[in-house]
Amino acid sequence: MRFRMTSALLPVVLVAFSSALSAEDLSRKIDPWVLEKSAAGPAEFLVMLRAQGDLRGAGALTSKTERGAFVMDTLRSVAERSQRPLLDLLAERGVPHRAYWVANMIWVRGDRSLVEELAAREDVFHVYANPRVRLDGPVASSPSGPVPSSPDAIEWGVMKVHAPEAWALGYNGAGIVIGGQDTGYDWDHPALGRKETTVAYLLEPIGGGTRLTICHGGFAGCPDAAAEHAEGWARVLGWLQGYFDR
Repeated sequence: MRFRMTSALLPVVLVAFSSALSAEDLSRKIDPWVLEKSAAGPAEFLVMLRAQGDLRGAGALTSKTERGAFVMDTLRSVAERSQRPLLDLLAERGVPHRAYWVANMIWVRGDRSLVEELAAREDVFHVYANPRVRLDGPVASSPSGPVPSSPDAIEWGVMKVHAPEAWALGYNGAGIVIGGQDTGYDWDHPALGRKETTVAYLLEPIGGGTRLTICHGGFAGCPDAAAEHAEGWARVLGWLQGYFDR
C-alpha cells in the first residue's frame, strides 16, 4: 500500500474510513518509537494529515505582504477543514490534543489502540514520534587534567575571511572594541565592565519646524570614545540636515 500527500486549495470534503492495519502497514504509517511507547501506556505523538495546502499560487503575487497572507490563509483554511472530523473525535473521547496549522498536524496523547485507530484513517498520512529530548549539561573539567590535543592550524572559517592576510599587514585587533546586545549576554561579566551607553532623542516644535536633540551618555572616564561618537553623530545630523534642505 502506498501513501501520498495531497494538496488542497479548493474546499476540501474528507470522509474518513478506518480499517484494521496489517503489521506491515503499521510499520509504514507509524514511527517505531510510537508503537513501542504507546504499547506501555499513553504516549505523545503527532498525527500528520494527508491534506496539505497548495502554496504554488503565492509565486504569482508581487508583494511580500500578499504572499504571506496567501500562505497563512491557505494553510489555516486547509487545516481547519481537514482536521475537523479528527478534532471532534478526540474532543468527544476526552483525549488530550492540540491542533497546528503551519504543518497540518495534531499533537495527541494516547495509548496503542488509539494510535492504530488514527493511523488506519484515510485522512491520516502518518503518525510521527514526539519524544522529549534532553541535552547533556555542561561537564566540569579539572584544570590539572590532560589538555585535549588540537591541530596546529588556523580554523577554516578564519581562513575564509582572509584573517591571516590582515594579520600579515599588522592588523591584530588591538584597541578595537566590538559591541553587541542579545538575551544571552551575561551583563555582569567582568570583561564587559558595565560600559553600556544610552541614547535619548528629544523632538521639540520650533517655529515652522522641529528641533531634534540627541543625548548619547555613558562615556564617563572615556573621553576618546565620547569624542569619536560626537563626531559620528555630527556627520549623521549633517546628512539629515542636507536631506531636509533639498
